[in-house]
Amino acid sequence: MNGKGMVSIIVPFFNAARFIRETVESVLGQTYDDWELLLIDDGSTDDSTRMARDWAAAHDRIFYLEHPGHENRGASMARNLGIEEARGEFIAFLDADDIWLPDKLERQVEIMSRHPEVALVFGASKYWYSWSDAGQGPQADEEIPLGVPADRVFEPPELLEGMLSGRTSVPCTCAILVRKDKAGSVGNMEGSFPSLFDDQVFYAKLFLAYPAYAYSHCDNLYRRHPDSMCARASETSAEVVAHRRYLHWVADYLSQQSIGDEDLWRVLARKIWLIGGMDEHVTPMGAWNRRRWVRKQCLRLERLLVPTPLRRRIWAKRIQGLGAPSPMAEDRA
Repeated sequence: MNGKGMVSIIVPFFNAARFIRETVESVLGQTYDDWELLLIDDGSTDDSTRMARDWAAAHDRIFYLEHPGHENRGASMARNLGIEEARGEFIAFLDADDIWLPDKLERQVEIMSRHPEVALVFGASKYWYSWSDAGQGPQADEEIPLGVPADRVFEPPELLEGMLSGRTSVPCTCAILVRKDKAGSVGNMEGSFPSLFDDQVFYAKLFLAYPAYAYSHCDNLYRRHPDSMCARASETSAEVVAHRRYLHWVADYLSQQSIGDEDLWRVLARKIWLIGGMDEHVTPMGAWNRRRWVRKQCLRLERLLVPTPLRRRIWAKRIQGLGAPSPMAEDRA
């Protein structure tokens, strides 16, 4: 063992027989050897249940877990079950269709040892299209830039503000390592977000409470395929509805935590206004895209035609309507 702390690796899966073998093999191939692997069955009906049970029977560091009654409760609840059972100092998430490169854990644990103040570390991810049976995907593999200066510590709430504004890429769950005690202190994952935006809710809580470290190296492959939940949601406004719900959750959480950061509230208010009052049902993306384009033009006209003092009052009212703890003094919206 390396003596730097055990990593509990949590792999939630639902009908993942097609990909999960590669995922587990990428864990077995890690150069860092102080880990346990928790395979969390979220109610699978395919052969992945048998595969996971077989790995647990064959390896003393691999464990099979499921909800009572073999229920399907969503990725957040599956990850929370893993966190509750984890024995490690650190938690790493790996979805059952993604893989790690061999040095992923070794690099992240070393960063954690150098920066005991940080709660979470994350690196760049590669969108992996070339995994397909034909040997090539619909497009070339693409490494997603972090959107922030790399190899440094970020204090709260800088990463959350960047994530909300779109300047900072949202870390893939397969790209992070988090201290278990810090995850627990913010309540782990939110069960009310079973799938879409569940990761961003978790990050929001951590980025508000603790420093985080971003590094430039890419050591994970995020598999892109049309059967993934994100891919299916992006074809309709289901993702937009979930996004709007997430933004309003952030506003409620900031209010509950008495967060008065003006820049953060301003970015959040602008995003909520842009996304608009989407109906709680699935509609074609074209309608929403047209609506957002109109709202963007309205923002541009507002900057050109509305005097600054009046704009300040308009945005102060919008922000206060979201539950901000105090009036906003300046207008940077």
